[in-house]
Amino acid sequence: MKWRTLTKDRARELMEAYQDTGTGSAPATFDDDNCRQLRDKLLGAWQEAKRRLQARGVTLKTNEWYPMDMEFGLAMYRVLSMEPFRMTPRLAADTGVWRYIAVMLIPDIVTERWPDPKSWEARIFSKPRRIFPKFLWWYIYLCWQGSEEDTRAVIMDNSEDTILQLVDRAGTNGYRPELYRMIARMFLEYPGVENHDELFRRVMKLNTARMVTTEPELTEGGIPQYVKELFAYISKK
Repeated sequence: MKWRTLTKDRARELMEAYQDTGTGSAPATFDDDNCRQLRDKLLGAWQEAKRRLQARGVTLKTNEWYPMDMEFGLAMYRVLSMEPFRMTPRLAADTGVWRYIAVMLIPDIVTERWPDPKSWEARIFSKPRRIFPKFLWWYIYLCWQGSEEDTRAVIMDNSEDTILQLVDRAGTNGYRPELYRMIARMFLEYPGVENHDELFRRVMKLNTARMVTTEPELTEGGIPQYVKELFAYISKK
């Protein structure tokens, strides 16, 4: 698939036109069959996420969208792991690609998730680490445990703040997938902590500070021991 991109200015123009037509409108025709197919599959992923939540008896409430974000993120990641839509980390780093997906393929999904028009600029095109589909793809990628079900088990009880802490902390050398995946997995072992979000936030801050002078892979015990020590240090404070 030849991926298309949008600049921030062009995305702004298109979103202003989309907003003028009302939030209920959605793309109807495409000059590229792959784009049409991807639109259909992403819409299917959104509906699948809703069905999964319904089957579990989960009712979405204001400011409690994490279950939907998780399920849609997993379903979208699956779609973008298959040909001809296979997403790679190199491609996923291109914000223009995600602007095209958000603006041209699934603006109705993004605006349903973020119904306040004041949030659309950040979530659709202007802030690279806040663009909704990009935000979720990187979250799932950084938490991936080898399979969809194993990943779901690890991230089931997380929150929107967990996504922010992971995706916003690329560090000076970019993301470290194996390190982040180990942090996500070990986080699951601390369910009794009174403030789970605060623990995760402090672990990520400590990791960011230590990464300035420490290479996790080269420490004694490697990444698993490095991550274990992060949690042990924070848990004692």
